[in-house]
Order: sequence, then structure tokens, then C-alpha cells
Amino acid sequence: MNKTQNYQLSQWEKSDKVLMEDFNADNAKIDAALKAEADARTGAVAALAGQMSGKGNCRIWSTTYTGATLEGSSRTVTFPGRPLFAIFCDLSGGLFYIIGYGATNAHSYSGGNGRFCEVSWSGNSVTLSHPRSSLSCMDENGKAYLVVALIALE
Repeated sequence: MNKTQNYQLSQWEKSDKVLMEDFNADNAKIDAALKAEADARTGAVAALAGQMSGKGNCRIWSTTYTGATLEGSSRTVTFPGRPLFAIFCDLSGGLFYIIGYGATNAHSYSGGNGRFCEVSWSGNSVTLSHPRSSLSCMDENGKAYLVVALIALE
């Protein structure tokens, strides 16, 4: 009878007598190899989790909303913690703002058209406003918007 190269499992030929002991020995080798692999992966994942626990200073948060105004106005979004920065994106257009915490205005260029809005912060909330354009303040009636932010771990 031949054996496999790595685990020395039985490889029968037509003339070999198949014995229960051979099957049991092969199953024991497979079981031991699978257990060793599972233990190694569990240990590696635990080690990586330990290394990562002290590395991060933020988490990713996201939400969507639908705009509600027809003319210039404002849109306020409240975050579950202090955002380091936020990305506002018009899901039907291509207009987006990347706004750092504390910024007072935002600018975007979409299809060659520049857009801007005023930005104000209060605690964990940000308000985008524009006196004449609900599109510019990401609150155009019926449009879908996405907000993604990095939230500080404090």
C-alpha cells in the first residue's frame, strides 16, 4: 500500500486488502491535523486582536437619509460620537463633501459645477446650510444621501 506525501494517509491499490485499522489510523491523522490548524488560527486571530486593540483611534459610522426641502435650507446630522471627519454624498448625482471636524464651509465640484455650503458644529452634530440651494446643503426634496464618518474613540 502507498502513502500520501504529507500525512502518510493510506493509498490503496486494487490488489491491497482494505482494513478498518487503516481507515481509523487515517481518520486520527486527519483529525489531529485539522485540530492543529484550528488551534493555530485561533491563536493567530487572538494575537492580531491583541495587537489591534491599542492601535485604533476611531470607528466607521454611516447612515442614509432622504432630503426634505424644496428651496435653500439646512440639514443637521447627529453622530454617535465626535466625528473626525464626515463624507456627505448625493447618491443620485455625484456631489459630495468631505468635511473635517470644526470646518466652517464645504466645497465640491460635480460635472464642472462648483457647490458650496456653510458648515456649523455643535457637539456631535453638524449642520450644512445654504440660503438658496437645498442641493448645496444636501437636503433636496426626495433625494437620497449617504453620510460616512470616522468617529473618535474617546
